[in-house]
Amino acid sequence: MKKYFAVLMVVAGLLAVSCGKDDNKGGSTKDPQTQDDSNLPASLKGTNYFPIILGGDAAEAIKDKIVYDLRPNEEAGRRLDVWSAGETYTAGEAPGTNFYGEIGYTQLICAAPDKWSGGGITNAPAADVAKFADIAAHPDQYYFHVGYKGKANEAHLLRAFGLNGSNDVYPFAVGQGSVNIDGTDYAAVAPKDGAFEAGEWLEYEFKISDMGLNFAGTAPDTYILTFLSGNNPGAELSLDAIFIYKK
Repeated sequence: MKKYFAVLMVVAGLLAVSCGKDDNKGGSTKDPQTQDDSNLPASLKGTNYFPIILGGDAAEAIKDKIVYDLRPNEEAGRRLDVWSAGETYTAGEAPGTNFYGEIGYTQLICAAPDKWSGGGITNAPAADVAKFADIAAHPDQYYFHVGYKGKANEAHLLRAFGLNGSNDVYPFAVGQGSVNIDGTDYAAVAPKDGAFEAGEWLEYEFKISDMGLNFAGTAPDTYILTFLSGNNPGAELSLDAIFIYKK
């Protein structure tokens, strides 16, 4: 049985507030009033964006470059779905600013009542697969981007999906150390700058061609992204700036 948390949709980056900080690793987004992009971080200077979790100001900064908005939206048939009626995750307070120095990001606290925890962002019932055609044609030009913040010695497994069902998936762990999922240990990969820092926003990036995901399919999986934290009560999964984009 699954339980949905509507409140998590708000935490998941659907807020649109005017706020920016230059001391954040992600950089600050451009002022939507002046459209000055001189302060845009590198991850927002690409093209052809497919946002999955992204704050309001960042989305506004790249609105003319969004090909397909995959963020949680009940009207579009997408939800941030926490698995199990036992509430394997609970909503965190998401203190401080997000990856781009704005207010609002996704934070889930691991409850793990059944020695596992999991959830994901559902795909639309009938995803417009034609919009993924350029990714399918040029997978070496597209990247999967993730912003993550967490505690020391905690890791979480993320799984990104292509368009060919549940077998078209790329698993990777973020954080520090490893996480055990169904008897398998997944070691956390290094962030883009090579060093894990507890409590700081970290950037992870993977080339779609290296991930092996196929966006030429016609049978999209139920999910576009899932996350699991194992049996680790109190672990904090903070996510932001998750999108596919072209460099």
